[in-house]
Amino acid sequence: MARRIARIGIQKIIGTIARIVIARFQPAVVGVTGSVGKTSTTAAISHLLAKRYSVRSTRGNLNTQFGLPLTIFKDWKEEELAPLRDRLQAGKHLGRKLLFWLKAIGEGIRAAAGKEKNFAPEVLVLEYAADHPGDIARLTSVVAPDVAVVTAIGEVPVHV
Repeated sequence: MARRIARIGIQKIIGTIARIVIARFQPAVVGVTGSVGKTSTTAAISHLLAKRYSVRSTRGNLNTQFGLPLTIFKDWKEEELAPLRDRLQAGKHLGRKLLFWLKAIGEGIRAAAGKEKNFAPEVLVLEYAADHPGDIARLTSVVAPDVAVVTAIGEVPVHV
């Protein structure tokens, strides 16, 4: 129960900070969703737009209620995201995860305050994942795309 409360609390905090960052800098937002092809479509769109605009896009699987705000906050290095990949086994790595989320909240506040000198991309290309009913609505409540790209949609995702 305590973990669930902590998860919801973190989602609300980082979601609120992400909304503030978006309101302050007002980047154009391209949203990509669908059952298959999201990551490659996001990469292709980012590659094309980067020829003319400053672009930040979703990396890896940062396409959930936790990952979407992280992409908005900054362009994370792969090693910085390591605590997110650690499986929590009977409290193992709990300290690393807690420190990561404290850092993430700090990075979000820095971005919202304009302290991140390279923050303001002109375009965000964000991947929106949906594993459960209501996921897309929750993600778009953090940041609604100006342009939406829907890849193939099937009854059962290809990776399941």
